[in-house]
Amino acid sequence: MRRSKVNLKYIAIIAALGFSGALYLAIHSMKAPVSYTGEMNPQPYFHGISGIGVVEPKEKVLHLAFQQKGVIESIYVVPGQRVKKGQILCALNQEEIDARIGALQAVYENALIQEKKIKEKSLIAEKLYKKKVFSDHETRLNVYNARQASAKRKECENLLYQAKLEKDRHLIKAPTDGTILSSNLHQGQYSLPGKEVVIMGDLTKLTVCVEFDEMYAECLPLTVTALGKTRSITPQKVSLRLHRIDPYIYPKRNLPGIHSGIDSRVLHVYYDIISNSKPLFTGQELDVFVEKDTNSKQK
Repeated sequence: MRRSKVNLKYIAIIAALGFSGALYLAIHSMKAPVSYTGEMNPQPYFHGISGIGVVEPKEKVLHLAFQQKGVIESIYVVPGQRVKKGQILCALNQEEIDARIGALQAVYENALIQEKKIKEKSLIAEKLYKKKVFSDHETRLNVYNARQASAKRKECENLLYQAKLEKDRHLIKAPTDGTILSSNLHQGQYSLPGKEVVIMGDLTKLTVCVEFDEMYAECLPLTVTALGKTRSITPQKVSLRLHRIDPYIYPKRNLPGIHSGIDSRVLHVYYDIISNSKPLFTGQELDVFVEKDTNSKQK
């Protein structure tokens, strides 16, 4: 009897512990999930505004794609390579279009020969008409044939030109001088038109595009200098100078602590990099701070 009482005591203790554990888990599972947005560098100004900046090339990042579908046959560049405007970066397989161009070239050359023959015949007819050998009807007929031959030659020439333009769409050429930033090219890969395969930009001069909440729009135009800090183990300070402010409020892209479902809008402000101790990379994020214009009238 005493033994059964001891067993009941242990069972009660175990049940109490189980209930406490279940209650603890239930309470903590009801807490709202915390969204980690990364730690911001401390604000260096007493009256300051902060935003997230992204390092960009001088003339924006260029996303390049093929205009035609096909299999990638040739790759001429790698990330980090400098390229010149008009340089071929990659090419699709061109066997089919080359065969069509060859056929159209032959048709065009034949049309040239026919045009030359008919024009010569027309000139002879005109001379014979003057000598009263050919009738007016025969002379007119030869003139019409010569015009028809010229029209046929022009048609063949345009078809050949159109095919050559289509061949050019099998290539991706550098639209400007710059550096290859990223490549998604693989030989033998099937590529669809409009699918991004190469990213490039001009790295000779970098800028920082900063997004500030629209509520600070009135404070920013008079602020010339700014301070950027890299998000690294040892943050690097980057001196910035105002370059331009876009006169348009964009949907937010990089505002911290705001979910994508909230309609937040931002002002894009571009800064030139004045000094930085270490190299910056395109796409790198900076915490950017500016001293707020306290004389601006806040609404």
